[in-house]
Parts: sequence; structure tokens; C-alpha cells
Amino acid sequence: MEAKKAAARKSRLGPRPSASASASSSAAAKVFSLKQKIEGLPSAPQLVGRIVEKGFSPDSDSSSLARSSLPQPTVLPFPVARHRSHGPHWSPTIPDQDSFEEDMDETGYESVATFANPIERKEKKELNFSQWRDLIANNDPNPPKIKRTVVKSSPKTTEREIEEINVPLIKDVPMRDAQEETSQNLRPVSLREEIDSENTARLNQMSAEEIAEAQKEIMEKMNPALLDMLKRRGKNKLENRSDSERERNREVKQKDVGATAGDWLKQSHGRVGDDSWKNWSNRVERVRLYRFKLNGDVLGIDPSLQQKDGQYNPDSVAERDFLRTEGDPAAIGYTINEAVSLTRSVIPGQRALALQLLTSILNSSLHDLQQEGNISEKGVDWQAVWAFALGPEPQLALSLRMALDDNHESVVLACARAIQSVLACDMNENYFDISEKLPIHERHICTAPVFRTRPDLNQGFLRGGFWKYNTKPSNLLPDFHESENEGEDGNITIRDDIVVAEQDIAAGFIRMGILPRICYLLEMEPHPNLEEMLISILVALARHSPQSSDAILRCPRLIQAVGKVLMNQQMAEISSLQIKAVTFLKILSKYDKRTCFELINQGIFQLALWNWFKSGFTLDNWITIKRENLKLSSSMLVEQLRFWRVYINHGLCISHFVDFFPVLCLFLTPPIFEKLVDENALEDFASVTAEAYLVLYDLSLTLPILHSSVDTGTGGENVEKDTWKWSHAIPMVDLALKWLELKSVPYFPPVISHDEDVNTARGCPLIWVFSSVLHMLNGVLQKIAPVDRTDKSNELQWLPDFVPRLGLALTNDFLEQNRSLLKKFSDMRKIHTERNIKSEDAILASMSCIQGLVQVANFVDSLIQRAKNACPEPQLTADSMTGGEILAAGIVNWAHHDLSEMFSMITADISSKWLAAQCMEVFGRVGPAPGIGFGWGSKGGGFWSLKSVLSRLDSRLVLDFIEIFPVLIPSIDVGIKIAPDARNLRTINSLLGVCLMVGPGDRTVLEKAIHMLFQAPVLKYLVFCINYYIPNVVSPTTAKFNFSEDEFSLFSEALISHFKSRWLDKKKLKKEVKQQHENSLETIHEEVELMEKSERDNFMVIEWAHQRLPMPLHWFLSPLCGSRDMKIGLVLLLGLETLLHISESPSPLSGVALVWKLHSLSMCLSSDIDVLGEEKSRAVFEIIQEKYSQDLRKLQSQSLDFQKQIHENYSTFLEHCIEQFAAVSYGDVLYGRQVAIYLHRMVETGVRLNAWNLLTSACVLELLPPLESCVGGAHGYLEPAEDNDGILEAYAKSWISGGLDRAANRKSMAFTLAVHHLSSFLFNSGIDEKKVLRNKLMKSLLRYYSQKRQSEGMLKSLMENELDVSQEKLHREEISRRFEVMKTCCEGNSSLLMEVEKLRESTNR
Repeated sequence: MEAKKAAARKSRLGPRPSASASASSSAAAKVFSLKQKIEGLPSAPQLVGRIVEKGFSPDSDSSSLARSSLPQPTVLPFPVARHRSHGPHWSPTIPDQDSFEEDMDETGYESVATFANPIERKEKKELNFSQWRDLIANNDPNPPKIKRTVVKSSPKTTEREIEEINVPLIKDVPMRDAQEETSQNLRPVSLREEIDSENTARLNQMSAEEIAEAQKEIMEKMNPALLDMLKRRGKNKLENRSDSERERNREVKQKDVGATAGDWLKQSHGRVGDDSWKNWSNRVERVRLYRFKLNGDVLGIDPSLQQKDGQYNPDSVAERDFLRTEGDPAAIGYTINEAVSLTRSVIPGQRALALQLLTSILNSSLHDLQQEGNISEKGVDWQAVWAFALGPEPQLALSLRMALDDNHESVVLACARAIQSVLACDMNENYFDISEKLPIHERHICTAPVFRTRPDLNQGFLRGGFWKYNTKPSNLLPDFHESENEGEDGNITIRDDIVVAEQDIAAGFIRMGILPRICYLLEMEPHPNLEEMLISILVALARHSPQSSDAILRCPRLIQAVGKVLMNQQMAEISSLQIKAVTFLKILSKYDKRTCFELINQGIFQLALWNWFKSGFTLDNWITIKRENLKLSSSMLVEQLRFWRVYINHGLCISHFVDFFPVLCLFLTPPIFEKLVDENALEDFASVTAEAYLVLYDLSLTLPILHSSVDTGTGGENVEKDTWKWSHAIPMVDLALKWLELKSVPYFPPVISHDEDVNTARGCPLIWVFSSVLHMLNGVLQKIAPVDRTDKSNELQWLPDFVPRLGLALTNDFLEQNRSLLKKFSDMRKIHTERNIKSEDAILASMSCIQGLVQVANFVDSLIQRAKNACPEPQLTADSMTGGEILAAGIVNWAHHDLSEMFSMITADISSKWLAAQCMEVFGRVGPAPGIGFGWGSKGGGFWSLKSVLSRLDSRLVLDFIEIFPVLIPSIDVGIKIAPDARNLRTINSLLGVCLMVGPGDRTVLEKAIHMLFQAPVLKYLVFCINYYIPNVVSPTTAKFNFSEDEFSLFSEALISHFKSRWLDKKKLKKEVKQQHENSLETIHEEVELMEKSERDNFMVIEWAHQRLPMPLHWFLSPLCGSRDMKIGLVLLLGLETLLHISESPSPLSGVALVWKLHSLSMCLSSDIDVLGEEKSRAVFEIIQEKYSQDLRKLQSQSLDFQKQIHENYSTFLEHCIEQFAAVSYGDVLYGRQVAIYLHRMVETGVRLNAWNLLTSACVLELLPPLESCVGGAHGYLEPAEDNDGILEAYAKSWISGGLDRAANRKSMAFTLAVHHLSSFLFNSGIDEKKVLRNKLMKSLLRYYSQKRQSEGMLKSLMENELDVSQEKLHREEISRRFEVMKTCCEGNSSLLMEVEKLRESTNR
């Protein structure tokens, strides 16, 4: 056996040449013998250029090499992605044990082996792979040949002779014309095309006279009706053919365009700003043709991919052979689908290359999405690129999840970087970092993509339904055990994971098991860069939703693996990895208070805040470390303080203030700024200081009320609760007051400098510090006494001494009239807005500082006024005696001018921002594409942009200003007409704008805005505006509206209650009630519900789902749509309409289309007709109708698209509305006017036809009012003349069915409408195409006349429509012409002609 193995090795390796043999033979003889032996081989011509694969077929023998064909060179655009399941499927040859000796070397190669030189690689400069597609498509069996010259070597080497090799010359291969010609010849011809070609050939052979004669012969033999039909069909064919030819020419032009970026892209994207789903789909579909460079830039477009839909066939062996070619695979670029396919290659380098390419594409998309423009400078539609990459076709999530399981570290690293880009980690963290700088911020919002529920008929088809997750939360973690217990295999498949990833890519990752894989990688101690990326991915997934956070907590050992990252931070330098680990723990702690307890019990909380437990921490040692380490250290301290703030808001770890105070005091005290500037540490110190005062602000909210209603005898201390103590708070107030002494901050004047370098280096961090200080002081002021503005008699017996000191600090430094900081911030914002300078961070800091300043000034005034009798005069020097007078008069009154200017500027900005806030909802989703965070594919970031943060901050600031400048009711004297105040109108408009800008995290802001907008004084002012505006709408003698104080109070309570319940209530989730045992008590279930409710109240994160914000533009119409407050809603609607027309400032009401307002009135009547029974509500309804009638007359070239703008199933509501009109209206004029609107010519055709048919079926056409009384005037119903066949036939059917008989007697607008449009069509229509329809309608009317003589008057009205009786001659001629038309329509029918003659005789009499 051993002998056989040795023989096998010998046969494979070949015999070794002896040294004596090699030394005794000459070089020339060996070359000659080698040449003879090679020429003697049967396969000698095929050995040149042979590439031997790694395996052979199982049935190959020793002579199989000779029978092999030459390798066919193929050219592909990139190294083909080969999955492990795609082959190669060749198995290695297992030689038989009996054939070992047959494999012996018989060629004698061993004799010349020592003289062989290594093979030199040749440069193939003449090859050109740019036209590889044409080469493959042509598949020429006889490619042109290339003649190679003889290469002669030195005398010591061998000589290679001339060979002719069949190599395709790509530059000589014909281009696409040959391919298209071949495809056209091979394409099967249909019977229709064959007949058409024969007819065309026959017509080309005929002369013009022959063609005319043939046409005349055909027309004489055929029926005229059939001939008209054929003409119409031929005309339509010609139009369709011309359209198709234009489309084909346009496509050919696109194909002829070069592949350079910028040229073809001008034609590749659709119209910017078009929100239709069709145009958006076309934009996304075009991305399939994009080819990208390796750096992510767009190289060009490939129209040939339209035939294959961009898909790549990795099963083709011929395409896989390009892995061995020599060329530039990336020269022609990659499509997204090709890059995704390449991630499954068997070569690790190709997998890493594909992942890096995808990362570059996603990063380029994210970079462009931050810009405000719709299309980038190069014309690339990156918004569509982002949507396509995350869409269903590439299956990006599945490829990335598979790549994360790779066993090559470079591939895993590239995959982690790609997942970071998919989840937009850096963009989202930038948004949350800015939002957490704001002292007063709502709960953080989850980043999971959501969509709106469809409008409901019961709520009037109003937009603004509840938000729902793109994928069900239960899909994140499917119950695998349930399917196993049921015994159903295959219920949960990879396809289910792909579907979930298409709806929500982050949820798809979690469902695909990314969390256990990340945990495994963290436990293996990977590369620090990979470890940091994995933590960033965990942060993004934790921000996704409460369900994703729960999945993270359920993942075994994952929290412990993240905790190990913080274990070595005391021994090593701080890294960004540790900062992200603290961020991850902070996010998890926000969801549930129980998570905070677990982290405290496991010691992870103490480990994360180890810096604050250190003793001997000095500021001098901190600022002298390296610049890089100083930046990381300040970021770490800030993140640790934010982590602590989460626990403070949960009511935990408040007592740690004593432990952290030694280090905290270093940043709370104003430092020596010259030293910080010299060490370039001012920005880092300011960032930590600002966050430290925000911690004090959160602590101040836990203070007990100093002037509590029950005197505890302990100075307001409450020992039963874990709260901050006043003994700790008052010293912190003294430190904060030192910051307000502006003269001690030498670099504070450059803060408002126009130099951009100063603004970014020193100004912005210092503004954040002052903002945090002011808000901390505001939090302390709130806890001095309970805020009860309604109780005027609630006076304070004493005040802390820091209250007047704080007021003097504001008047001397911040609000001084000669150098008011408020004025400087206002100028700073104007400069940045006018010059379009992108410094949102500085503007946010200044607006936050102004908000704190306004709140502190207002609270100080309120406290001093309540304790005016008990508060002693402050000890003032002779130079500052005016300070006491300012405090007595009020800080707000003293700085009234600067505050009012700032208020006017912010209200003007809000008037231009509410529309941008509404534009972020596209196709019923918050963003055009599914994703995670960063606007869900919206340009500029949508909701997750800094501009959105600024708009929401402005909305809060507006409410603070409105508390200072409320709406005032003017004193009205009898007989004197007073115009409404412009400031009050601007205030109400700003409140309406605030309501439109509020997001899910600003529920308290919206609640406060609703209370301000619908309080009794504002409603009184709206009624005052109504009485001022009524004479312009209706008769000047119309009585004015007067309501009592009790009625205004009732209106206010009803409206506030309705809008809060309609827009602020959360969706009640249906819970699965488990069956209880017979012995179980119901009280256990109730306790569980109460416990769950208390836990949900502790959440610091709010979900987009299960709520309605932001509200739609027409939110104020909700009281008219199925509510109990419709009468009050009518008064509100009239007041807001009055406000829209008398206000000079822009109003959010202008964005509501007239079709929505008309629909709301119809909804009001169909819900409850009693609104017309009460005198005042009926008068209000009539005035609103008349107002909309005037607006309808002003509409030009617009349509009332009820079905398009309201709901696609609007016919359902219309049917209900007309049923109510027929049942309970009893011919009410106002109700009839409202129903008649649907017959207006501006209303879309489908709605008009449906309304007429419903009115005819209900037999209520006679209940419609006369045409002169209809909304919009008679002209809008009559012009232009009706040209729709269906509506004309509906008019005729109502005529011949007797539905218009009573309408004619009652002079209803239905009869006038039918007579006018039928007369215009029958007698004035000169279109021959509708000749058949005209004859049909005329015959029907004449037959009805013959059967019912009572309709003679109706037919006479039809004949004499729009004829001037005063001009007898013209009247007589026109009547004669119309009778001739009637005779022509009879088509020789004798009975109908007799009826025409009878009608003529009756008319002449």
C-alpha cells in the first residue's frame, strides 16, 4: 500500500532530472528536443494560453486535456458576485488505484525543466472592454483575428513562434444598430401588423384619384353611424401612435446622451416638487439605471438595463469567467443591484469592495438630504437614490445581515460601516445632541417610520388620523415557539424577514438576529473601530422604538458586553467608544424606570459616572491635557451628566448631588477666562458648564414648594420624598447670579459679533451657558410659590433675598436700554436670516437664552407684585436708585419696547415656517421613504432637522410672549366703528401657526396654545371682528351677533374640550384579555392595569405611533364633522374666516382649500340638521354660505375636486348627504343651496354625475332652490356648456322619467340646468363626432313628448333657451333653424317628424 502511494506521488510530481544528465546535455540540443516533443503532442496548438481550473470533471481521463476547447474570453462590467451556492460545481478527479502507472510523464519534460524561465506577463494595451455588451449580444461565431508578431528572445532562451489566436477585437465590433436590426428581424410579427403592412403597401401603389374613389365607394356602402365610429377609432389610433412615437423618440434621445454625469441626469428625474405617487415612483425607478463610481458619485446611466430591470444573473458561468480577465472592472461603474450582488462573492476582497461602495452611495445620499434643494448641483436625485437603496428590490438588509456573519474582519468592518449609514447614525445623533442642549425639551421621539391611517367617514374624511408603525411591533421578535408547538413548519421564513425589512429596515435587522451577532462580536474583543461601530448601531436601534429597546434588554449578555467597555476606562484614556456606550445606556434608561433600577443594582450606573466620584479633580489639571483628550473628556463629562439627568427625571439618584458636588462646583463657578483662552479650552469648559446647569434645572423641578399651602414647620422641606433641598439650591443660585454679571465675562461682547470665527469659537458655547443659567433660575422661581394667576388675593408674606437681586441683574445687564442684550440677539438673528448664514446652533442658543430671559423676567414681576407689601426695598446705592422703581413698575413694562420688537420678529418668522412643517408628510407618511430617523428620506431632514427644532423653539417662545402681551378687547362706544387691532390679529395668527408646527413631543405646547386660542377673551374678539366684517358680506342692515359672558365661557370650555380630545388623545390599544380561572379575582387584573399605567407615565420617550400630531391644515374644521359642538364650530369658522380677510399678515387659514370648507358645511348638515333650526346658528350658516359664494365666484381655472382632494370614496358621503336632504330637509333653502354645489361646473365630472343620479333616484330634484339663489351664482352652473356624454344622458333620462316635471313647475335649478345644457348640446354643438348621441337624445325627448303632452311647455323651454324675444326676426330665424336640427335628428322617422310639426304649430300659435 505504501508503495502504491509513493508511486502516485511520483506520477503526480514527475521524475526528478538527475544532475549528471542536466550537466552533460547542451542547451541547444535540449531546446531542439523540447521543440520536437511539443510538436509531436496531439494537443500542441491548444496549450498556448491555457488556464487550468482548480478541478476537473469526474469522468475525465488522461486525454481530457486534449479534447478541451480554448477559453472563450468574456467581458463583464465588474467582478461578478458569486455566492457560495452558485458554484463552481466541478469536483476534483479521484484517480483509480489501477491507473497510477498510466499517469507517468511520457513527454520528457524533466530533461529541460532546469532551463525553463518564469513566464513573463504581457501588457495587453490593444484590448478595449468598453463595448462588452455589444460583443456579448452579437455573439459572433467568427470574430476578427489579431496577428501577433514573433517575439525573439536572447540566445540563452527559447524562441516563441508566430501563432494566430482567435481574439475578438472589440473596437471593430458593430455597435447597437446591428443588435437592434437583428432583434427586429427575429421578432415575431402579429396578424394585425401583417395586415397593416399589406394595406400600407397597397396604398403606396395607388394614386390619389384611386384612393378618393375607393373612399367614396366605401362611404356609400357603410352605415353613417358605423362610419363615424370608425373615424373616431382611427383618430384615436393616430393620436396614440403619435404619442408613442414621441415617447420613443424621447427614449432614443436619452439613449444617445453620453454617460457623463450632469448631461443625462437633466432628463433622468421627474419634475421637482410633484407629490404625486406616480411621478415619485418614476423617479425611484430611474435609479435602477444609475451607475456609481467607487467613491459613491454617479458615473452615468445605462439604458440597456431597462430590459433586465437592473437584475444580474450570477448563475451564468460565462459571466463568472470574467473573474480571470485583465482589465478595469470598475471603469463602467456599478449599479446598486450589482453592488448588492457583489456582496455575496466568494472572494473576500470583492465583498469588502461592494460594501464600501454601498457605504459611499448611502453617505452621498445622506449628505445631499441635508441640503435644502431638491436636486443636487450635479443634477443627481439623491432622494430617490436613498429610497431605492432601502426599497424592496435590492434586498439590502438581507445582504448586510449575511455580510455581518462573514469570517473575514475586513468584510465585517465594511458591513458595520454600511449599516451605520443605513441607520443614519451620525445624522440622528447630531439632531439629538442639539435637542438635548435645549433646557426645556419634551420627551425624546422614537425614530421608527410611521404612516397615517386612512380618513374615516365618521370624522368627515378629515386628514390627521392616528400614526401607525410601518411594521407591526410584534414582527420584531416573532414567537418561534408558537409555530413549533403547532407543528407547522415553514411559517417563519427568510421571506418574512425580507418583507419586514422592506417596511422598516431597522426592524428587519432586529428580526434577522443582529443583536446576538453584535453581542458575539463584542465578546470576541474586536478591533476598536469595529467595536465603536457596533455600539453606534446599538444606539440607533435603541432609539427606534420601545419594542426595539425591549429586544435589546432581552438579548442575553448584551448589556454586560457593553458594560465591559466601561470597565477599562479608568486605566486607559477616554475614547469615543466609551462615550457611545454611555449614550446607549442613557437611551435604554429613558424607556423604563425598571431599567434604571437594574443598572443601579448591577453597578453599571456607578461605573458609567466614575469621573464624578473621583477625588482630587482640579480644573488646572483638566485643561492642561492634550487637545484631543480634552475634547473627548469634555464630551464624556457632558454625556455622563445627561445620563444622570435621565435618572433625576425618573426621581432617582437625586442624593448623588452631594457626591458629585466637588467636581460639579469646578464648572458651576465662573473661571478665569484668560487661562481657558490660552489653553484653547473655553469651548470645552462652556459645554460642560451648560450641561451642569441643566442638571441643576432638573433638580430644581424636584424642589418642594417654598410657600406651601400647609406649613410643615421645616421651611418648605419635605422629608418623605426624594427631592432636592433648598439648603442646596440657594448656594447654587448665588453661583448662577455670578454668571449674570456680564462685566466679569470679558469675552461676552464678541458673542454678538458678526465675525463668524468668533461666533463659532467662543460665542455659541457661552450663549448656551447663559441659557442654562437662566432656565435653572426659572425652575427655582417656579418652586417659590404655587402658580395661580386667577387668584388675585394670594399674596406672599416674604420672598427670598435673591429674587430682587435677580431682577436687578436683569435690568442692569441683560435688559439695559442702552445696550440691551435682547436687542443684540434680535439683530443677530436678522443678520443670519438675511444673509442666509448656516449657523442654526448659534440661533438656537440665542433663542433659548431669550426664552429663559422672558420667563425669568415674567416670574420675577409676578412674585414681586404678589409680595409687594411684604417685600422690603432693596439696598441700593445712589447711582442705582432707579432699580427699585423698575422692580416696582415691572421689568416687562420697563423693557416693553425691546420685547415687542422681538415678538413681532418671531411672529413674522412663524408665518413662513408653518407651511414647511406641513410639507414633511408625503404620501401619508412622515417622509417619502422608509428608514430610521433623519426625516425618513425627506429633503433637509424633515422633522429631524435643526430648522424644525428652531421652529418648535419659536413656538414655545411665542406662547411666553403672548402671556406678556395678551389679546385685549377694545372698549366699544355706540355709534363708533372701530377697526380691529393689527397686533391682536397677528397674535391670533401666530397661535394658529403654533398649532400647525407642534410635533409629537410638544403636546404640552399644543395644549397651552389651545387654551390661549379658545379662551373667552379671544372668542370675544373674534365676534367683534365678525360684527365689523358682516356688512361686507351680507346686507348692511343685518343684525350683529351678541353673546353673554356665560355663553362665551361655555364656548371656550366646549372648544377646548373638543380639540384636546380630538387631537391630543392617544389611541386606545386593544389588549388581549386572557381567560381567568374560576377562582381568580377581578381585582388582580385591575391592579395590573394600574401598575402598567403608572409605568407608562414614567416613559421619557414618546412614540410617533398611536397619536395624531402634527395636525393638518384644516384641523379647525373638526367641530363641524360629526361632533356635538357644531353650532359653536360654526361661530368659530365664521370668526376665523373674518380674521383671514381683515388681517394683513399671512394666516395659516389661507392654506386651506375652498373644497374643504364647502365639504365641512355639507358634513355639518348631514350630521345634524338642527343647526338650521336655531336662529343664531342659522344666521351664521347663511353668512358663511354667502362668504363662500363670493369666494367661489373669484375662482378662476380651478376645480372643486371633492373626490381627489377629500377622499376617493366621496360618493359614499354624497349618498348619505342626499339621503338626509331627501328625508329631513323639507325643501330648506340653505340645505338645498348646499346640495346644489355638487352640480357646479367646477366640480369634477364624476361627483356631478353621481349627485344628479342620486337626486333623481331620491325624487328630490324639485327641492333644489332656483338657480339665482345657488352658491356661486348662476353663471358657474351654466358655463361652460356640458360636453360629458354621461351627464347629458343623465339629464335626458331624468327628463323622460318625469323627474323634471315638478322641478319645472317649481322653477328648480335642476330644470334650468338640464334645459340649458341639453339645448346647448342639441342645437349649438357643431361637433360631428357626437352626432349619434345628439340624435339619440333628441329622439328620446320627442318620444316622451308624444307620450305625455303635458311636457310641451318643457320642450318649448328647450327650444327657446337663451333666445331674445325682443328681436323677433332673429328669434324667428333661430327657431326655424332649431326645428331643422330636430328634423335632421329624426333621421327620417315619420312618427317623430309628425311630432316635430305639431310642436312647430304649437310654437307658432
